[in-house]
Amino acid sequence: MTIGSLTANHPLDPLVRIRTEVGILARQSNPGRASWRPLKEAILKGAGELRRLSGQDVPPVDLCDIASSRRILRTTYSRARLTPEAVLVPIGEGFVVRLAGGQPRVRNRTSLAHEIGHTFFFDLEKNPPTRLLVDAGGLASHKEEDICKAFARELLLPTELVRGFLKLQHNTPLDLLSSLAARFAVSIELVAVRLLWDLHELKNTIAVFAEMGESPESRSGAAIRKYLGENVKQPRKVEQELLGLITEVLVSGPPFDRLLDIELNCSDFAQVEWKLEKGNQPRRALAVLSFKRGDTWPKNPYLGSQSTLRLI
Repeated sequence: MTIGSLTANHPLDPLVRIRTEVGILARQSNPGRASWRPLKEAILKGAGELRRLSGQDVPPVDLCDIASSRRILRTTYSRARLTPEAVLVPIGEGFVVRLAGGQPRVRNRTSLAHEIGHTFFFDLEKNPPTRLLVDAGGLASHKEEDICKAFARELLLPTELVRGFLKLQHNTPLDLLSSLAARFAVSIELVAVRLLWDLHELKNTIAVFAEMGESPESRSGAAIRKYLGENVKQPRKVEQELLGLITEVLVSGPPFDRLLDIELNCSDFAQVEWKLEKGNQPRRALAVLSFKRGDTWPKNPYLGSQSTLRLI
């Protein structure tokens, strides 16, 4: 018996609600300008429903049965570098997911979870499945992508399982990110987005990811974002300057923490942790700055005038 056959055809069923919300948007003359919040809420609940119906209540989440329930017949790996890294292709009785070859397993898991999210925008009763919402690359497509990213994070890092894990942990922020990534079989970057943006944990933390030859990325906790928004005239510019400085020090290698203390004079107001990965891939580095609660930030050109970082 498949997961789909276990789902009751009831208006309150999350999977039925998703189909209803997609239908509402499909009937709009300009779906890109309509509110997608009800659909996003339904799809995030749908992630939990798919996991429940597959009988999974411990991490890591196995995507095989869940993918099958959404009529994903198989996954294939391309030798060529795909852009994007995964593609959902309707065929005959369902879908094939084409993944880029040579990617880490955790990255492929995220890509597959993302493509499972896209299946909600198809009529699965048709052979092959057909699009319910057609936008041809406009605003609605961007909103669909954002929803599928959020769906993948909810599916792979379920709220209740992550919250339960956090209650048992007393690690430093970097150790916490690493432990969650290992336990849920996902990347540290995905964990950072989930904790700092979705679940509003680690509010005083900035996580910076740098890879040689690639543009750096950062994730800032809620208190950091609030501080920059309230105390700095150009918060995005300041954030980018701070990111650039951290990255420059980060890729230079050990002794990273000492160099960053010198550049930012942050030893009195922040805990600095870092991790450097070499291996066969280009050097990847991760820095985590955890600012102390309620402490006064010293004057420096990156953090603006002297102020107090407060939890929100």
